Amino acid sequence: MSDLWHVSVRDVTEPSVELLCAAVHPDAGSPSAAGPFVLRLLADAAPVWPGADALVGGADLFGGDLHGGGEAARRADEVFAEVALRDERNIPFDEPAAHRAVEETLRQRGLAPEGDPDEWAAAFGQEWGALWQDPQRVPSGVLRVRFARPSDLAGLHQGLEWDSAAYG
Repeated sequence: MSDLWHVSVRDVTEPSVELLCAAVHPDAGSPSAAGPFVLRLLADAAPVWPGADALVGGADLFGGDLHGGGEAARRADEVFAEVALRDERNIPFDEPAAHRAVEETLRQRGLAPEGDPDEWAAAFGQEWGALWQDPQRVPSGVLRVRFARPSDLAGLHQGLEWDSAAYG
């Protein structure tokens, strides 16, 4: 599964954590305050946060409907007391406008699609990729997550970062 999000822990103050979620792929959509989405984000932190596996508790995070039904929703209800999304940026994301802006940047550099198509395609790919690495230009938001059990935060600290394929 491809990564859709880059997640950064901005603050941990028991029993809550603030996560900055920035899209890294056009298919990411918008960040969500839905419990299953947040649980999927945190599950993908397993390489940098040992508490991720215990948080999931063996739940099937990919069962149920895409937006939160099934086992993931039940587990999220157990784990989270409250989830709020704030500081949203570039939502909804206007992909056609972003394409036009990249094309305009290339034209300002003297490139044109009518010229060398291979050069245009390579330059467009490079600029489009750069857009998805710039958190100021992609869909993003801050999730404030209050855990039901403060002990679930053990080992989660400011500065941790990871990529996630979370959806929903």
